[in-house]
Amino acid sequence: MRFAGITHPGLIGCAPSHELLAKWNTREAELVATNPERVPPLAALPNPDNAILGSLKGAEFDRVAAEAARTVPPREHGGNCDIKNLSKGSHLLPGLC
Repeated sequence: MRFAGITHPGLIGCAPSHELLAKWNTREAELVATNPERVPPLAALPNPDNAILGSLKGAEFDRVAAEAARTVPPREHGGNCDIKNLSKGSHLLPGLC
């Protein structure tokens, strides 16, 4: 087996402030409400069924999953960052959320 020598950088997440998260959720819920049957939907609202929240369980998982931001669409924080696009020489800047 050959290995290109590019190590996997791990997982990257974004933890916006409560105020910014509330702004996103309000704005996107209002957008979806303008055409709720549209396929694909106009925004990806929080979806507890598909939330990946590390080690959170029980009531804490339920609370966070109900408001957690999806990585799509790109918002003020830049949006989804595909792991495959990160390699040696990439720079991640803290504090963008």
